[in-house]
Amino acid sequence: MSQSQDFMQGSMRQRLNFLGAEFLTWLYFYLEKEGGFLKLEDFKINPHLNGAHVRMGVGKRMTLIPLGYKDRKTQLVSPMLDDSGEVFSAISSGQLISSMEMELVIAERMINFAIHASDGALTQVRLSQLFEESGDVADKQFGDDKAIDDEVSAETTLLLRMSALDDLEEIVDKLFQRFLTRRLAQAFASEDIKLMKNVVAQGLKRKVPTPAPENVQVASGLAGAGQAV
Repeated sequence: MSQSQDFMQGSMRQRLNFLGAEFLTWLYFYLEKEGGFLKLEDFKINPHLNGAHVRMGVGKRMTLIPLGYKDRKTQLVSPMLDDSGEVFSAISSGQLISSMEMELVIAERMINFAIHASDGALTQVRLSQLFEESGDVADKQFGDDKAIDDEVSAETTLLLRMSALDDLEEIVDKLFQRFLTRRLAQAFASEDIKLMKNVVAQGLKRKVPTPAPENVQVASGLAGAGQAV
């Protein structure tokens, strides 16, 4: 690849870098609207999981930044970042989500991970296996090289890990594709942005004791012009 091609690709990545933060912010509200549940048939994952319930939710940590000011970060740590007044307040001030911890539950498997807007990286991935024991759900971590069960070989454990990671990547990719489809649609401003603004306004009224502002801002690039709307 020539130097000019390298430069052009680097320039393109820089110009489209805002999409990562827009995607994570859109995803936060999308999961809020869907109640955290995803339709498995929308994703190409292992056939044996057909009919299983899939749930994705926000974890305990989140970082938000105003576009163009990467050194100004708002870091939130809370066991309840879903429907959070702190998140709504930060977004209403013109910030976008730059990273957040999440959890994905597919059938009886749980995957905890962090996703980053800058490069789409999935980090801090921890895989768990959920077991039903006398009606109680026991969470057995197997990120520490412990066998899932005495009868399951290390090779099987590795295959389960690889399968779970494949499912995670596939679902995140599909969600990003869905975001891009919505982002390019003419109805994005009238439907998606409107939904975000309504959720923020209603959330602030519930969470913040003082009256919520009438003109709620939903950050920046989501309006397509690099300005709050």
